Amino acid sequence: MKIFALGAAVVSVLAVGAVSVVSADTAQIIKYRQNLMKSSGVHLGGIFAVLKGEVPFKGNIAHDAEVLDHFSMMLPAAFPAGSGEGDTRVMADIWMDGAKFEAAAKAFHDQASKLVEVAGGGDMKVIGAQAGAVGKACDGCHKPLRAEKK
Repeated sequence: MKIFALGAAVVSVLAVGAVSVVSADTAQIIKYRQNLMKSSGVHLGGIFAVLKGEVPFKGNIAHDAEVLDHFSMMLPAAFPAGSGEGDTRVMADIWMDGAKFEAAAKAFHDQASKLVEVAGGGDMKVIGAQAGAVGKACDGCHKPLRAEKK
């Protein structure tokens, strides 16, 4: 009986430890994902700041577009199953309706890739239209799959 009780105690400690590790990993995944989102906003915001004439860094638009394109390729991996609990606004639909999320992520990637294509041309009107399309693609995921701020 003592051996059984000791075994049960060890299993309980291991189970609690495993939950803590998963929680810590999930918290780090969420933090990583949030940093990717913030970075995306910074780069898209930088493009719009140039387009509005707020800053004179037209040469940076192509770089910002490339970063957005790279980010768009990283997006699906930033939402592994089980990373919806904790300090996140991600709605469970991301995992329950994976096709919706995959379509939104693909749309973002497609628009970011098009932005890379036009960014080197220097036509601010074309770049502006495509940057707007990237913003709409962001909303295509944020609106249906991200909860409002509390």
